[in-house]
Amino acid sequence: MLAPGGRLGLTDLTKAASAPAELEGLLAWIACIGDAQPAIRYEAWLRSAHFDIAERLDRSACLLDMIHQVSGRLLIAEVMTGLRKLELPGFDPAQAKQFLAAASRAIAQGELGYVLFLAAKSHTSFGGGSLRICDGCSTNGRGSKQRIRAPRNGELRPLPQYAYLGL
Repeated sequence: MLAPGGRLGLTDLTKAASAPAELEGLLAWIACIGDAQPAIRYEAWLRSAHFDIAERLDRSACLLDMIHQVSGRLLIAEVMTGLRKLELPGFDPAQAKQFLAAASRAIAQGELGYVLFLAAKSHTSFGGGSLRICDGCSTNGRGSKQRIRAPRNGELRPLPQYAYLGL
């Protein structure tokens, strides 16, 4: 739980209610798209937990980068299975390619995205709901969790004044 004035950064996939049916099913769940919510719903959750949203940043270009990386790995897997150097029972490269193409189109049309919310705990809130702090956090010796970063010298230090949520 953050004290009033404490800041929060939240990133997650977002999906419009009008997203294409091609982005449903098992591949969507594997790609974390299956339960993605509209950005406005994240804003409502943050406000209901007494956060004031300072910024909403579209990071969908990162999602496109990931799709390109997955496409490259898919091509390698397809070549390796074709050369019989890799056995992947049930592997359907055509289905995976269709899914990646649908995801790319949905990003271009604004139906699928990746958003960063920066928010601060309201000074007028008292209490509030508890929030799950993300993986990759460490305790600071007093039982509270802090996100850590590795500066250039390799020493780990807490990030100041931010809690990060992994949803």
